[in-house]
Amino acid sequence: MNQSFQNTETLGEGSPFPLGASVLRGGGVNFALYAGHAEGVELCIFELVPGGGFRESRRYRLEHCTDGVWHGVCAAAGPNWMYAFRVYGPEQPGFYFDPHRPALDPYARRLAADPNDPIVRVGGPPPAVVPGEDDFEWGADRPPRIAWGESVIYEAHVKGLTAAHEQVPPEERGTFAGAASDVMLEYYRELGVTALELLPVQQRLDETHLVLQGLTNYWGYNTIAFFVPDERFRCPSRPGDAAYQLKDMVRRLHAAGIEVILDIVFNHTAEGGTDQPAFSQRLIDNQAYYRTHPDDPARYHDVTGCGNTLNADHPRVVQWIMDCLRYWIHEFHVDGFRFDLAGALGRRSPDREGGAFDSHAPLFAAILQDPVVSRVKLIAEPWDAAEDGYYAGRFAEPFFEWNDRFRDTLRRFWRGDDVPLHETTARLAGSGDIFSRQAQGVHTGINFITAHDGFTLNDLVSYNEKHNAANGEENRDGHDNNYSWNFGVEGPVGLGEVDFEIRERRRRQMRNLMATFLLSRGVPMLAAGDEVWRTQGGNNNAYCQDNAVSWLDWNTDEPREEFRNFVRDLLKLRHEQRALREFRRHGETGVAGENVRWLLPNGFEPGHDDWTAARREFSAVFFPNGEIPRPEDPRRVMLILVNAGHEARVFRLPELERAVVWERLFDTVHPGFDRGAHARPGGEEYHMSDRSVAVFVLR
Repeated sequence: MNQSFQNTETLGEGSPFPLGASVLRGGGVNFALYAGHAEGVELCIFELVPGGGFRESRRYRLEHCTDGVWHGVCAAAGPNWMYAFRVYGPEQPGFYFDPHRPALDPYARRLAADPNDPIVRVGGPPPAVVPGEDDFEWGADRPPRIAWGESVIYEAHVKGLTAAHEQVPPEERGTFAGAASDVMLEYYRELGVTALELLPVQQRLDETHLVLQGLTNYWGYNTIAFFVPDERFRCPSRPGDAAYQLKDMVRRLHAAGIEVILDIVFNHTAEGGTDQPAFSQRLIDNQAYYRTHPDDPARYHDVTGCGNTLNADHPRVVQWIMDCLRYWIHEFHVDGFRFDLAGALGRRSPDREGGAFDSHAPLFAAILQDPVVSRVKLIAEPWDAAEDGYYAGRFAEPFFEWNDRFRDTLRRFWRGDDVPLHETTARLAGSGDIFSRQAQGVHTGINFITAHDGFTLNDLVSYNEKHNAANGEENRDGHDNNYSWNFGVEGPVGLGEVDFEIRERRRRQMRNLMATFLLSRGVPMLAAGDEVWRTQGGNNNAYCQDNAVSWLDWNTDEPREEFRNFVRDLLKLRHEQRALREFRRHGETGVAGENVRWLLPNGFEPGHDDWTAARREFSAVFFPNGEIPRPEDPRRVMLILVNAGHEARVFRLPELERAVVWERLFDTVHPGFDRGAHARPGGEEYHMSDRSVAVFVLR
């Protein structure tokens, strides 16, 4: 043991569960901490210091240990007591026990202060706070439980959504209250989204290198307290702490029929690498919580690029993650989670199977059998940062997965790259070749063309190169392969005649991308602000930009309003088209009688050579259940004409099995829908401009 206990009191035995600090009905608080390799644990009680900071006032010895859990009851303790642990253990490689440094409880429900406060940072993370009684009234709150096939996800950052929104009350901008303000609720409904997927709202810690540059971890993917909502999103003029206000946000969104999905980070913690200060799991039981090299336990086996990787193969880490997920579901009524770098969560320990990914890894098995967690929406980012860390299509039930192949294929296709026809059509048809559980034939891909990470839609058509100098890493950070095209000019254009042509080409390209994105099979995820041409000035890694670079600009002009209305109308059309919302396959290649039929511009089906060629012109007819609806219900058949080539083309409208009339809904040559303006019988020709999409329905 590093040092002997001094000036400590002994607690009652208590219970090894639940972990963390639990107020007892008869009085007192039960404290329980897993530290399987520890030789002793002390409970430290803190008090506030005048002028700021905290001072240890009492210390108690946890004498009882059950299966690695140190526990005891403090009869004198109660809600709002501030506490941490001092953990004693062996001095040997791979362990970082240091009883001179209080360790933050991994189960902390509240923190005594903002860990990013400059005064607090000097002394390390603040102590945890024993939670009091929850006084929030949920009333008649019910989860919307929107089916996957009906879902449209809107990915957003709590602050970025409303920080610059002039119609939101100033004190509510950038907060939980602002995200669920009346103006935003109306906006979500009018746009047609069904779920708000929020970048991390758990308490994060700004990395030291960012603080030294005057920057912050704006996105929040550096969690310090996994059960604690981030206080930066609290509205100072509203009652309650961040937890109370987050609950109120969820309740208001549910009342509007909007689900709440949280982006959650269980692949690493804010402790970083072993060269960074330890303050929680590393001090408590490094060998249990983190992945280390079997031949050198002092080194982390990091597959996240963040300095450490949580060991989700360890039963106690699985328990901690599951307890956390259930906490957010029970206490905050959230409707689902998106797991950041989820590939790391499926890896076995480095000393088991070489640390390989396992679709049925312990955490995934625990989730599948859990009656609470398995019933919410679960989305995996199916990769991690290691060279062998790409696992798209390998996540089992009940996960859906981010479809980066969809993103890259559509970007390359519209940029003019040589993409085989079978690759393009497979993405538009639901990527069943990748994301399909064979036994059920169910598609499980989340389609997107942009996300928080990378270019915005506007920047995708305005920049060939990333422009990340403001991040302080000499433009080395961020993706280099963006598959973007600036149409001849890098960044914004001027007012000349050539500039006007480039501007119009870019706007049409955004309509092309958005149309093929939202009218594809699979669950669409729309990056907030793309519908109003949000730009980050070419920054494709704005994780540290808590400013106008990342905030949504709601001061829209007429062209941007037209594009927003175009996106709204696309989502309405998607809702009408049952064929786009079906998640069971009706065949592989789309021949007659199946869910989708692929045709060449001449009206004939592609041959073998056509499928393998880089065809940029084709059409698709989507049918619900693989059938042509009755004449009284024709609009459930949709025809999409796509010309991504550099020249205009003539398309022959399909005749199907009976006489039909096709009503045009829009052509991306024009800024919006013109439903009913043009109708053509099957068999006639339709002239398509270069780089355009036209969509028809049966009349």
